[in-house]
Amino acid sequence: MHRVALVLAALGVVAGCELLVGIKGKAEAADASSDADVEDPSVGCSEQPAQPQMLFCDDFDSELEAGNGWLWDLSMGGGSVALDTTQYRTAPKSAVFDVPSAGASGQLGQSIGPQLQTGYRLAFDLRVDVPDLSSIPQVGVAQIYRDTGTDELSVNYVLGPGSQCSVQLFEGAAGTQTTVMLTQVPPTGTWTRIVIVYDVDEGISVIEDAKTIGTSPAAAHGPPGSTSFIVGAVYSNPPPPDAGILLEIDDVVMRGQ
Repeated sequence: MHRVALVLAALGVVAGCELLVGIKGKAEAADASSDADVEDPSVGCSEQPAQPQMLFCDDFDSELEAGNGWLWDLSMGGGSVALDTTQYRTAPKSAVFDVPSAGASGQLGQSIGPQLQTGYRLAFDLRVDVPDLSSIPQVGVAQIYRDTGTDELSVNYVLGPGSQCSVQLFEGAAGTQTTVMLTQVPPTGTWTRIVIVYDVDEGISVIEDAKTIGTSPAAAHGPPGSTSFIVGAVYSNPPPPDAGILLEIDDVVMRGQ
């Protein structure tokens, strides 16, 4: 599976327009795409709804570096992570992830310390800054995973290779992989809201601009427990080996209980 193995301490202080807060509300059922505009709006952290309770929020607007407020900021193989003041969903900044070729990566990661019992919702605004998707490598844009124990629960939102989009699931002690092809790819050159939802009873749903584009009820695999998540170009794989991708991400919100 595609995971960066890091041993990291819990984050205690978050500055600026990044919020890391306690848990109150129950995560909504995984098929609740009709509520996505209400629960997961494309707005800055100060305008996000109070419920379901936020565990983390970053709109990048007050930061001096993209990784401020994240537990890790990691670039490999020629990839990079930076702030972008020219393209953003909410002014004045977003994070930009530049992958010049397959094998490069640039990512921001965070760990949610409390033990999640019922599920989570990871939402973010995504802009894919390429003319078209036909030549992009396979890129993991978001990854959420259980970071303790041997009973694996990992969810990857993946673009490519080429004009396709999927969610990859890794479950159980053996890390059994299931791939669910999504019914649409994000548009290029414009912003779209992606929401990845896990519910212990309903499984996984992926929502794009308030429309459910893929589900896997079979992926209901117990409480998430201690959970980490990564956004950006988490990894990239050929083919084609010489193709790259440029991504912007804004208004990242993690909710759950």
